[in-house]
Amino acid sequence: PSLYTITENRDQWVTFAKANIAEARKYGKPVIPFVWPQYHDTMLGKGTEYLPIKYWELQLNTIYELSDGIAIWGSVKKGGGWDAWDAKKDWWGFTKNYAGEYGTVAYTSACKA
Repeated sequence: PSLYTITENRDQWVTFAKANIAEARKYGKPVIPFVWPQYHDTMLGKGTEYLPIKYWELQLNTIYELSDGIAIWGSVKKGGGWDAWDAKKDWWGFTKNYAGEYGTVAYTSACKA
């Protein structure tokens, strides 16, 4: 399932994520949600802004507890298109550290870790 951030309300996002993961579980296959480290680009006034780290952490924790993995989709820039890769962004450092605590993180060569 795609669990992109379409609200600033963290409780609503958790409810949304739990419902979507539960629905995906009905098929008896591994559940690997897709997320962005940003607010969805359709959110007026917030779209494409990077999430606060605590919100990103909540999302990773929720997904970790309920699913079989996670796919982190590329970043979108304001106005459309892909944001240039920046390994210095807070979300990336946090994500690598988080993954190191719970296992391993696989990433493509586009990530330039």
